Amino acid sequence: MLNFTLYEDGNGGQMVLQNNEILQTESLATLAYLLMFGGNVAAKTQQDNPIGELRIDWWGNDPTENSEKWINSETEKVLKGIEISSQSLYTIQQAVINDTKSLEQYGNVTVLVSFPNLNRVSIEITIEEPSKINGNRLIIVWDATRNEIIRKDIL
Repeated sequence: MLNFTLYEDGNGGQMVLQNNEILQTESLATLAYLLMFGGNVAAKTQQDNPIGELRIDWWGNDPTENSEKWINSETEKVLKGIEISSQSLYTIQQAVINDTKSLEQYGNVTVLVSFPNLNRVSIEITIEEPSKINGNRLIIVWDATRNEIIRKDIL
């Protein structure tokens, strides 16, 4: 699966250009990033939206499809609305697991959430595909004071 290579610049992510072309990668880390931070944080897709009511969820979600395919960015919602404490660690980890559940079709997904220092959340996702020797690894550091991603590394 080819994805575009993205980098985080504090403004929602940018595509990497190389020789005036968008750089592509086979890494699933880009997809993991989009699942956690690419949806609409203002609304969650629902299967049974009332007829005539304007949907304000992410435009790419098809309510007639299986909900496991929807991008709702639960991780971003939780990070923007929670106090960083030892009690919130499980809530954040569960949001990451929920957002990245669809990646399990490609291989084993491991999620590790930690607090490396005050007001920082580190999210590490490893996707081990059976057909690949090296797994895809994504590390994101969230700054709770600035309410934004301050580092994103794909290893």
